[in-house]
Amino acid sequence: MATTPENAYPTTRLLQIQFGEDRAATIQAQADELGVPKSEADRYADEVQAAAEANTAYRLAQQRARDLGETARAAAARMNRTAASVIANVRARAEISADPAAVYAIASIAARQAPTPQGPPAAPTAVTCTLGSDGVTTITWAGSTQGTTFTVERELLMADGTTVPFAAFAGPTGRPIQDGTVPVGTATARYRVKAFRGNQSSAWSTPGVLQLVNNETLAANNLRLAA
Repeated sequence: MATTPENAYPTTRLLQIQFGEDRAATIQAQADELGVPKSEADRYADEVQAAAEANTAYRLAQQRARDLGETARAAAARMNRTAASVIANVRARAEISADPAAVYAIASIAARQAPTPQGPPAAPTAVTCTLGSDGVTTITWAGSTQGTTFTVERELLMADGTTVPFAAFAGPTGRPIQDGTVPVGTATARYRVKAFRGNQSSAWSTPGVLQLVNNETLAANNLRLAA
């Protein structure tokens, strides 16, 4: 029987029961020497045994509950597979029936609904343009990626006051986009993005703006465009 430090009575039920099982018989047999009333020592021994038996029953019940849970889940899975087949058969009969509504009414099953068109994607947002030390601009944006492609257009405001209008230079494609073709003499580049899903498209995004103070180091003669 291990010695327990002062104030080290266990804090968990299992350890408390083990504590009692390790000590109850000794305390009961040597109650007088230990200064424990005989009635208290006897009561403690009985309570340790009762707690141990109750805890064992509890753990068995827990295991039984887990087993029953697995049985219930398996039974529900079988039921659901059969239910799916039943519903499919009812709908198949309704499709060839002269009165489909009557078939659905008998089975109390909702009629098959035509899928709702998904609609066009939302316009991309948060278009951001970042110029790297190598002269390549990275364009990123926020927007749905599921079943969606994007087209990016670029507008150039030149230092001499002329404008190169928005024109597609990348798309449809994923993201981010890299643009290494901004020509020398550009004061500002603006990028806008449109999302596509199937044959539907969003509105153009609010343009992202790249202000170029000095772009003499840009690679004007090297096409570097990567999706």
